[in-house]
Formats: sequence, C-alpha cells, structure tokens
Amino acid sequence: MVWSCQVAAAQERLVRAFDLDALCYYYHGAPGEEDERIQAGFIVGHSLLTARGIPCSGEGDLKTAVAMKICDTLGVGGSFSEIVVVDYEDETIRLGHDGPFHIAIAEGRPILRGMGLYHGKQGTGVSVEAKVRQGPVTTLNVTQTADGRLKLISGEGESTDGPTMQIGNTQTPVRFRLHPDEHMARWFAEAPTHHCALSIGHNAALFAKVAALLVVYHSDGDGWVFTGGFRPPVDPPLHPSPSVWPTTSSGAAPRPARERAGSPARRPPARPQREPAQA
Repeated sequence: MVWSCQVAAAQERLVRAFDLDALCYYYHGAPGEEDERIQAGFIVGHSLLTARGIPCSGEGDLKTAVAMKICDTLGVGGSFSEIVVVDYEDETIRLGHDGPFHIAIAEGRPILRGMGLYHGKQGTGVSVEAKVRQGPVTTLNVTQTADGRLKLISGEGESTDGPTMQIGNTQTPVRFRLHPDEHMARWFAEAPTHHCALSIGHNAALFAKVAALLVVYHSDGDGWVFTGGFRPPVDPPLHPSPSVWPTTSSGAAPRPARERAGSPARRPPARPQREPAQA
C-alpha cells in the first residue's frame, strides 16, 4: 500500500508537470524489471486521477481515454471497463476491469485489495474493487471506421444489485434492453474496441449531440444514428427503423439511401492522397 501511495504522488506530479487532460498506459516486459514494479502501483493513483477529471485508461487504449474524457466532461463519470462475463441466470453482463476505476460514481466505498498476481499482467500490488452505483447507465465506446473516421457507440442499460466476484477488479452487473447474446451481437457488429467507458444515467441522446459537434458517426446500439451532415459509405447494418434517422426540415424521417430512387448515399469527402516519395 505504501508503494501505491508513493506512485500515486508521482502520478499527480506527472499530470501537473505536463498539464495532462487524460492519459493511457501499458507495460509489457521481462519479469522483475523496474518498470514492472512502477506500473504495479498504478491502479490506486490512476483511480484517484480519474475521479478528479483526468481519465486514465489501461492497456494503451487511447480511444477509451477519449471516451472517458467525454463522459467526465459531461458530468456522468466514465469508468474504464470491458465485458468480463455474462450471467445468463440474471441476464446481466458484468462490465469492469482490473483498474483504474472512477471512484466518484461508485456504489458504496471501494475496497483496496492486495493482489498476489494481477490479472493479465505482470506484477503484484493493490487493486481497486468496486462497482458503479445502481440505476441507469450507458456505455460509450470510441472506435474507428474503415474509412478512417472516429465513431461513438453507446448502449443504455441498468446497473443492478447482482453479485460480483471478489477478485480485486471493478465489476458492475448491467442489464441491457436486449438479451445479453443479442446485445453483444449488435455491439460487436459495430466493430468496437474491446474497452468502453461506463457512465451513469441514460446518455445515448447526449452522446449523439457530442458526435454531431465532433462531426463523427454515432450508433446507439439499437440502430444507427447518423450525425455530422454525412452518411456512412455503406448502408447501415441491422436495418434500423426510420425513427433512428435524422429528420428533414419538414419533420419527416428520410428513408435509407437505397430506398430513395435516384439519390445515391452521401459519402464522406475523400481523404487526400500522399505524393510518392522521390527517389
């Protein structure tokens, strides 16, 4: 615990020295290296920083750090998470990670648990065991499309009081509107990264507005919502109903491009090609 506190103090100094708004980190190396010992103390300090508006994401996932920053800026938390396991009896999906955790949106007081061996990484140390408070929650994922644009994917659900494993990880049982299998099928069809930010409240509509401001795609998990003044280069998956399409000036929802005679789908502008290097 003493080492985790020392590392947390150093992390605070790092953020101040470089005026960081967010960060991500990753270590992979030979056992027993000094860098391994340093990163073994990261979880507590990064959880404290995340709760103070400096989101810290593990495994070098910069996109999820952006998702966490969006959530925190909107005042809805944003805890580093991934799909851990499915409880088919409870029909919930456990979302969490081995740290860091957004302490400000915790259900009760988090537990600091000593780990003889971290999950999925080298080293030993102190981890944060906690869950996001019960009630409405929304996941936010930042991914990238084939044409090089960013895309936001959100999914609304309910954090329940279901059981969690006492293994030193953050875990939140979430019941989505769809059965876990159907939810995951739709989620993975959007080509997400395997991490996401877990926020409190139902925020899909709010995230759609963020996407409009950033001029990027947004999918709410139940069907595509296109924002930013353009459509994807291909027709949307899952055949969404017209209700999820932006309305026209007359208030009517336009039909998908393939249903509009003589009106090809609008594509994002072509990216400039680099000139070949001169010999």
